[in-house]
Formats: sequence, C-alpha cells, structure tokens
Amino acid sequence: MENKKYAFAGNRAFVLQRMRELGLNIVKIWAVRGSYLERYLDKEELEYSVIGVRGKFLEDIKTTDFDFFISNGLPVILPEEIFCNRKKFVNIHPSLLPDLRGRDPVPGAILYRRDSGATCHLMNKGIDSGDIIAQVEIPYSDDLDAGLLYQLSFRAEADAFEAAYDKRFLPVRKQILRDTDIYYSYQPTDMDIDLGEDTAVSIASKVKAFSTGNKGARICVEDRIFSCSDVVCLQNPYIKEQYGKSPWGKILLQYEDRVVVKNIYNELLKFTIKYGETVRKPLRGDNRILNVGLSPKQS
Repeated sequence: MENKKYAFAGNRAFVLQRMRELGLNIVKIWAVRGSYLERYLDKEELEYSVIGVRGKFLEDIKTTDFDFFISNGLPVILPEEIFCNRKKFVNIHPSLLPDLRGRDPVPGAILYRRDSGATCHLMNKGIDSGDIIAQVEIPYSDDLDAGLLYQLSFRAEADAFEAAYDKRFLPVRKQILRDTDIYYSYQPTDMDIDLGEDTAVSIASKVKAFSTGNKGARICVEDRIFSCSDVVCLQNPYIKEQYGKSPWGKILLQYEDRVVVKNIYNELLKFTIKYGETVRKPLRGDNRILNVGLSPKQS
C-alpha cells in the first residue's frame, strides 16, 4: 500500500489532510471551485486542478495514473465506464449508509433525529450505493445542531478513511436498503415551521437542522415571516400562567431579537430572530406590522 498512487477529488479537506498525515503518495488533486478544499490547497500551496467542464474532468481521470481514486464531496456523478478493475474508486459520505443517502445528510440527521457519522465505500454506477468498507458512528443527541454536526462529520470522514486504508480498502458488506432508511436532499419548504402542526420537538429540530450559512427555519406569524436561529420551549410557571389562555399563532411578547409565540399544542416558544420580512404591504397607519429584526433591505 505504501507505493500506491492516490488521486483525490471533492470540496472538503479533512480526508485529504489525513492522507497527507499518513504519508500517502497523492499524485493528483481536483477541487470544486470556491470550496473549502480550494482555499486549503491555496493556503498550503499545493498543486491542483479546478473541476470545470464535466467531460474534461472525466478525461483527466482516464488519463491520470493512479491506483486509488478518493472522492469526498464530489458533485460529479461518474459514469459506469470509468470504473475499471485495475483502479479502485472510493467515496466518503457523511452518514451511516444506507441511511441518509442524498445531498444533505447532515441537516437530514438533525431534522429526523437520526444517528449519523461517516461511511467509506466503493463507488459504482449508483449514488452512495457501493459496498461498505468502514464506518464511524456519531450518535444523535439533542445538543447537536447542523453546524456542530458538520464539523464532527468532517472528522469522522477522516477516521473512516483511515479505517478503510487499514483494511486495504477491502469491503466488509454490501448495502441493503431497509424500510427505515431515509434519502434526504434539502428542499426550501423543509425550513417552514407550522404552528398549527409542529410540536416543540419538531420545531427545535427544524431550527437546529438549518442553523448554518444563509439558511434559517422560518415562521410566519402576524403578517411577518421570521428567520430563526434558535428556539426554546418555555417552562417558567409564571409565563405559562400569564399566557396559558392566550391564542396560538400570535406574537405574545417581542423584545430585542426575540419573539414569544404559542403553537396549537399550547407550548410557549421563544424564538431568536435573524431577520423578518413583511408578508403584505401595510396600510398607512397600520401598526400591526412589528419592527422586529428587520433585514438590511428594510432598515
């Protein structure tokens, strides 16, 4: 294994870092433009090619001399004819396959409260469906949000790769889909909170699942759509007494960047607001549109 040649392609750097720590002979690196991997490679002054036109990328793979192709966050689906017996193609996916296949397994794990982790598997003509070589588990716990789980998953991917390397990339079992397995790719409507349907638990899962980048779980209340960064189910006896008979779906308190509302299950919820947008244009003198957490374009 020490004399084998490795090619790497993707958008993440933790696995590549581990490969370098193991002293592997990395002969070629392809990086997704604008990715964390590209920034890492520039910082380390490592030579690489940017993944551009699909046809050229595939031709580069065919003409590059390597023994192992390592994929980690590669957005290109490789055609079946590119796989050959002489070269081994390996992918590292941030979930416990076959559960949470798809583009967005990390927010999916938070949203559906699933155990997650990383899987190193052989690549085939399917997507995330090849034989499993090694897995590292991250058990679900309520203190995880998407941002933290992403960081843990990156580290788990590196550990799964090293475990697979120690096994000489020999698979241990095939993937067999179970009725309980989930395929998850993010849709914008997944961020919507419905106070007439969602419980405090499901609301918290949505907020934590979409807590990174420009995402944010959304709640529509009193002609406003709020993007939320945090939520707490209030248990204080006094506030429960004060608002126990108040209607659900209304803003009960608003201060600083917080709003308190109630869902249909009589659960009091305190949201931390990233920004708010008006659903409809208010009439002159209409003060019902609250001035909470205005987005830059409204302030």
